[in-house]
Formats: sequence, structure tokens, C-alpha cells
Amino acid sequence: MFVLGVLCATLMMLVCITAIGLLITECFPARLRPIGRAYFSPILGLSVFIPLATAVGWTSPFSFLRCLIPTLVLAGFGLWRFRGWRPLMPLLSRVLGVGLVGSAAVIAPIVLYGSFNSMNDTFTYIEHAQWLQTHSFAERAVGSGNFPAVTQIVLYQTAGHRMGASFFLAWFQAMFKFAWSYHAYPAAVLVPLIAGSIAVGGAVRLVTRRGHVVPWLMALFTATALNGWSYGASYGFFPQTFGLAFACGALSVLGASFAHQLSRQRLPDWQVQLRESLPAAMLFAAFTFTYNDLLPFVLLAVGVFVLGTIGRRWQTAGRVLALIGWIVVEGVVIINVEAVRILNNFLHTVLGVGTGNVRFGWPVAWAPWEFAALAFGLRHSVPEVWLLIGQYATVALFVVLLFCMTMAVGTRIRAGRVSPILLLNGLLVATFFGAFLYFRYALPGLDPNEVGHTFIQFKLGKWASPSCAVLIGVALTDIWRRGRTASVVVVVSLVTFIVLGINRQELVAKNVTPQMNQQTGYSGDAFDELLALRELTRLIPATDVIYLNLGAENHKLRQLVSYVLWDRKLASDYRDDGYIVGSLPASDRSMQYDQTQWAIEFSPAEPQAPMQYARAGNLILRPRPPVLISLHRVDGGHSRESDGPHWWHWTADQVAFTYNVLGGPTKRRLRFRYVPATEGRIMTISVGGEHPSTFTVPLKGGWNDYDGPEIEVSSPAITVTFSTDQPGVKEGTDPRVRAFLVGDVQFDAVSGETTGAAAGAAIDAPAPPAVPEIISAVGGYGRETEPPATWRYWVKNEIVFKASAPATMSRAHLRFTYMPGAQSRKLTVSVESEGKKASSFTVPMNNGWNEFVSPTVPASGPMLTIRMSADGEPVRLGPADPRMVTFLIQNLEILPDASAPVTPPAKRKGK
Repeated sequence: MFVLGVLCATLMMLVCITAIGLLITECFPARLRPIGRAYFSPILGLSVFIPLATAVGWTSPFSFLRCLIPTLVLAGFGLWRFRGWRPLMPLLSRVLGVGLVGSAAVIAPIVLYGSFNSMNDTFTYIEHAQWLQTHSFAERAVGSGNFPAVTQIVLYQTAGHRMGASFFLAWFQAMFKFAWSYHAYPAAVLVPLIAGSIAVGGAVRLVTRRGHVVPWLMALFTATALNGWSYGASYGFFPQTFGLAFACGALSVLGASFAHQLSRQRLPDWQVQLRESLPAAMLFAAFTFTYNDLLPFVLLAVGVFVLGTIGRRWQTAGRVLALIGWIVVEGVVIINVEAVRILNNFLHTVLGVGTGNVRFGWPVAWAPWEFAALAFGLRHSVPEVWLLIGQYATVALFVVLLFCMTMAVGTRIRAGRVSPILLLNGLLVATFFGAFLYFRYALPGLDPNEVGHTFIQFKLGKWASPSCAVLIGVALTDIWRRGRTASVVVVVSLVTFIVLGINRQELVAKNVTPQMNQQTGYSGDAFDELLALRELTRLIPATDVIYLNLGAENHKLRQLVSYVLWDRKLASDYRDDGYIVGSLPASDRSMQYDQTQWAIEFSPAEPQAPMQYARAGNLILRPRPPVLISLHRVDGGHSRESDGPHWWHWTADQVAFTYNVLGGPTKRRLRFRYVPATEGRIMTISVGGEHPSTFTVPLKGGWNDYDGPEIEVSSPAITVTFSTDQPGVKEGTDPRVRAFLVGDVQFDAVSGETTGAAAGAAIDAPAPPAVPEIISAVGGYGRETEPPATWRYWVKNEIVFKASAPATMSRAHLRFTYMPGAQSRKLTVSVESEGKKASSFTVPMNNGWNEFVSPTVPASGPMLTIRMSADGEPVRLGPADPRMVTFLIQNLEILPDASAPVTPPAKRKGK
């Protein structure tokens, strides 16, 4: 349903913006209107929504009717103006076709995993939209550790960052009645990606003036390619997706307007100039609203073009400057008071980044040509994901495309028919290239081994994607028009690139999305974990404070928890979260633990472990324990790695983990996992604090779990340092020097206390259960779960459940669902209370899924043993599944006597 909702909302909005954009295309000069309607109506319609959503966002909360009525009125007028659906069907069918096929980058993870990875900048923008459903942006937000998600509003209100894309997301959420902006985000980010890709096709058509086949195929290729544009849409660069779409559309329309203006003998009257400059003004205004970080590069490219044009043909200065003047005037009117915030963002953010004083991002260890491959849609940021078979084949394709582009531009220059659109896009790419050289060779990197500030080089590669697509499209169209054979080669090549792009987007999703699913512990929609957690907190009094003990290693998960629990009072140590801490009062950056009543902790579910507390995936909710030990920071070593429930750091020499201690004093046993790079090493572990200690561990090869000695924990912070006696080595193609890895460092309770699996989380022993509870299962294959409350085991021979039973219970029924591996099997069930004779019965198993309730069996506590086995030989579970099974058992429950009807068994023996 999530996928269908995303696609339906995307396609409906594409229809609306196309209908609205058709009204704006009437402002084009007559000879540009056909191309404007065919390619630029979606991006122009989207440009209408940005100032409209901005006006609503500043003045009132977004609501269903407040967003739906203007949309229907404007779209309805657009359809009426062009006399209904029939004349528009060819255009809408092409737009919707690009929408369906071009959505692969965003839709692939949802199709494969039921979710998309939102543990990135997505948190900021979905929090904006969620907050704006009940507040206007003019309403001052207050930073508070009790409501940490609101810091994202405080940040943008105080720092003056661009809000245009966030206002559109809030509009989109309200109009389609999404309860959570998380569900609205994929559809909302697809709209600019699709509209902008169609505008790329329009730029190609305006330059070449030949055919529609290559322009529309280029639109599809741009949306599905492994470029920085689709990457940004998939991984949280929400405003950037809008900015690149509007920048491409604005440059194309501006270039077409320049060409038309230069072809005139004299200037028309001011009303005509006002009308004809409106489309470019609207696109530039929307671009400025959503992503003015890119504005200096665009203005530089436009400025060079204008100066060059006036220098070559001085008599055209009046016409060129008149067009620029009208666009500036109209743009300022559309932007109005937002200009102050835009200027502030430009001065404090954009210029700060350019000087190198603002450091952000992460090192990207690429060669220069790899950044170029990203810009041209041939390489993804996920390692070893290339458009063609591999790196070298893709490099060969890149060389061919570069040669074709060079030849096409050179031919047009020699023939004296260089379109202003082609020049503007070429100048923009050249501007990015100059900036690339500056950030690569003139500024230091984030890492000592880094060549320049590679993350900004990475951004420049992403920003160049639309203009590079225009250059590719022009080159391929010039080849396409050279004859039948050439046209077939071009069409077949583009179709192949599109199919490969969709296939690679699926591969990218398989590399990235499972990380979020593994971290949440949900195999389906990972967001369901957060919604299930929200349901659990409904049982807690609204005045109680919940401590988020998720640690530095799970700070992205903590952000999403704070997003879902936006109306609950929370507390945590936020000093490890750069997104949140800067917008909090100093007193709230590390909040008082003893003033909270509950705790949410990260504790990966173990198949054989008892469920001691209320759980949603890998998150548990429980009363606040007296002591918590949580990871604060990691010094030394390489970057953190994780497969979801487990985490680790490789290091060349030593790595230190610093923990905050809440409560205490207490004793804990240090546990961790390690892998040495080479055998024969000795690891030294030094524990700091009020009671320092040191011990050594001879390292065995492979993965090892180690239980250390007891540690006295009485200080508010404790540092554990791991080092080795031998230098690190390099292995294979990995450039890192590595001596060992260490991870899953945790402190287990001792002296009668018990602990969960969370790193650094002490869990007190639970009270005896008031109802029977399954504690463990031994003998089946791994536990499978299906949110919110279904679990099952496939069994080859026998499975044994251990269950606790209240002292007041003496007899019970068993209720479970079963499915046989093959026909004509019998299930034998044995129930044994401690110190008493077992009672057993058999169940003739029907084919398919069946629910069974047993007769009454003796079940006095405190511990029950339930054995289940089936006759017959095991069978293979499936062609692609090697497991051999005889039956499946699901959701076993122990019901006290008289609580359920009885299904008589076929045979009963024993007591």
C-alpha cells in the first residue's frame, strides 16, 4: 500500500502541476509555446506552488482544504483553458510515463523493503512538514530537550535557511492527508525529479529543434541514471532536488528568452516584455526559495554569458539588459520579504563554505574522473555500483560520451549556431569544474589523507548532473540526425542506459536500505517500528518523561524516535548529535537522568532470549533503571561500521570509547567482540575513571566474543581504550591500515543484576510475570517476525519452548498456528512441569495455515517445557531456500484453564 500511495500521489500531483504550468506557457513568445507546453509545463506548474506554499506556511498551519482548494481551482482552470482532457492526453501520457519509469531511484527501496532510508537529512525536512501541520512558520518555536525534534524548526527560523522545499512537503502532506510526512516524502521528492528531468528533455529540444524521441528518452535517462540528482532525491538532499530542477528549467527558459530577444530588431512594448519574462522569473524565484546555495554558480554562468554577448554584439546590450531587468524585478516581487532570509543564508552559509571555514560532510575517496562519472550519471556513491558491467566499461563509455559532446559543441561553434541554452549549461559546468579544482587543490580535507575537501567536490559533481545531461542529450541528438543507422544506435543505447539505470537503482537500494531495516529490527516497513513504539508509549502518563538511551552510535535512530514521539516529553544526552544540540539551551544538552520515569533503549532481539520488556523491533520501553551506561564518543580508529544490530570500529593502533554513567555506583562486567587483522596479537584494555584498571587479551583469529573482568563504575564518565602490541597492516584493496576491530562494547550487570543486549545498558531483572510467557526456543531455525505481533519458527526435527508460569496457575491450554511441510503429518506435543510427569497429545495436521487450541494440560510453574515434533521426513522449504523442514509453529500462547474453547486432539496419552 505504501508503494501505491506514493505512486498515486506522485502522478496526481504531476497532472496538477502540468495543468497549472500550461497557463504559464501562454506567456512564452508564440514560436516557443509548443515546446514550452510539451516540456516545461510541469516545472513551471511546480514553480507556482513554491511561493504559494511559502505564503501559506508563514501565515497559517497547512490543512487539507487550505491546500486542496487552490490546487483544484488552478488545475481546473488550466484544464478548462485548454478545453478539457482530450487535447492534453498526449502530453499527460508522456509526463505520467516518465513519472512511472523515472521513479525507480525512490521507489526501488520501498518495493524491495517496504521503506526508504531516512537516517540522513530527511529527518530535518519531515520534521519541518510535520510541525507545519499544526503551526505556522511565523510562530516562534522553542528549543527544548523535552521536545528535541522541534530543534529543526528553531534552526531554520534563527539561521534563515531556505524553507521553500519544506513548505511544499507540508503542502503535499496536507493535500493528500498523509498522517506522517515520512510517508509523503518519497512522492514529494519525486515531483521535482520528474519535472526537472522533463525540462532537461526540453532543453535538448530547444537546442536541436529536431524530433521528440531523443529529448523524451533523455528525460527518462536523467531520472533513472546514477547521477547526483537521483542520489540526492533518494538520500535526504531534499531542497537540492528542487534546486537542481529549477536551475535547469530556469537556465533553459532564460537561454530561449535570450535567443528570442536577440532575434528581434527592436524592443517590444513593456507589457510584452513583462509577460515574456515571467516564466524565467518564476523559475528563478522558485530556485532561490528552495536552494540558493547554488545561486552564485548560476549567476556567475549567466554573468559571463551576458558580458560575452554584449562584448561581441554591443548593439544587443539594450535588449539583453532589458530582459535581465524584467526578470530581476519580477523575481524580487515574487520573493518579497524572503529576500532578507535568502541574503542571510548566502552570507553566512554559502560564503562560509566557500572559504573553507565551515566544515561538514565526510571524506569521499574518489579520483577526479569518478566525480565526473557521478555528474554524467555513470557512477553512484555506493561503492562499485557503475552503470555498465564494471568500472572499466563505464570509463570507456564516459570517454565516448565526452568525445561526442566535444565534437557536437565544436561543430556548432564552427557553424556559428551555438544556442544560448547550450552556452549557459556549458558555462555552468565549467564553473563547477573551476570550483572543483579550488576545493581539491586549494583547501585541506577533513581527513589527513584526503586530497582537498572531497565532500564539496562530491556536491559539485551532484550539482553538475542536470547540465551534463543537457550536453549529453544535444550530442546524442546530433548523432541521431545523421542517418537511419545512427538514429537506431542512439535510441537503442538510450533505452539500454535507462534499463541499466533502473537495474542499478535496485542494486543501490539493496546496498543501503537494509541498514535501516536491520537497525530497527523490522524486515518490512522499518517505520512501523517507530509507530509501534508510539503505541507503546500511549500507556504511559502524558506527564512522565522518557529517557532516550540510544547512545552516539544510534543517534540517527534517536532522531526518528523524537520525530514520532513529537508530543511526548523526552530527555537524553544530545551532545553527540550535531543536528539537535546546537539549537538547545545549554542546560538541556545533557538532561538530568534522575528526573525521568521511563527509558527507551536499543536492544537487538535475540531469537532464544526471553521478552522481558515491551518491545518494538530493536527498541525496548521500560521503567527507568537505577543505572545506565551509554556511549558518548569514540576517539581514534576508523569510521564506525554496522550491519544493523551490531557495530564495530577498525583501528590501526588504538581506539577509545568514552561512556557517560547515569546513576550508580555499580559493578559491571565488560564485554565486547573483536577480530584481529593477523593472529598472534595481544590486546591491552585500559579502563579509566575513579577505579582504573588494565588487562591484556591474547587475540584469536576470526570473530570472538570476550567476557572481561568486573569493573567498579562510580564516576560520571568512564573511558575504555583498546590497543595492540603490533602495527597495523593493509589487506587487499582496502586502503586502510588495520590492526584489529572491536565492537558491541557493553557493560553487563553483575551481583544479581541482569542486562539486555543494548551496548552500555543495564537492565534490572523483571518481576515474575502475571501471565504465562515464552522465554526461549531451542531447535528450530531462526525466529522470523512479522510486525506488529507475529513470530514463527520453521522446524526440521523438534523444537523445545521454555515458558514461565504464574504460581497461581495449575492447568492451561496451548494455542498456536501450525503449517505442515508436507501432507499427512502428525504433530506430537509434550508439556512438562518441573518435577512432574509430562502430558502429551498428537494433532493430525491439515494442509495450509491452521489455528489449534489444545485440551487442558497440567501447567504448574514456575517453569514449563513444551516439546513439539512431527513424523515423516523433512522436505526442502523452497527452490531458493535450503532449509529442510517438517512443520512451522507460529505465535504459541499459554492460556490459563477456561480461557479458550478446546479442539479435541486425535490421540492423548499420559497424565
